[in-house]
Amino acid sequence: SMDTYLARYILELSLQEYRFVKYSASHLAAAAIYASRLTLRQKHLWTATLRHYTRLDLSDLTECTAEMLEVHRSAAANQLQAVYEKFSHSPYMHVATAVTPMAESDPRVQALHAARSGDSGSL
Repeated sequence: SMDTYLARYILELSLQEYRFVKYSASHLAAAAIYASRLTLRQKHLWTATLRHYTRLDLSDLTECTAEMLEVHRSAAANQLQAVYEKFSHSPYMHVATAVTPMAESDPRVQALHAARSGDSGSL
């Protein structure tokens, strides 16, 4: 499905960036799922099932997710184009080109930044 391929795309983009080495693989996977669901404007962003299997709450994912959304926003202009090209093709539902990254000005991105800095806003 689109959300699965988008999560995989965002995750692979993050693997090219040194700043993500501070996160465990499971944390990265969970943040990629959250970033995908947020980008696709899904109604239920983080379900009890996701919380159960990841053992993570949204508050645990805000920093990593915000960083992933930054990487997703800059993917088309990134020097490293292999992942972008890969996910531009039909086996991956063209998610690199079909899904518009979230703008920095999007209120949901602003809420992530507020949560990162310790403000108590809603996600």
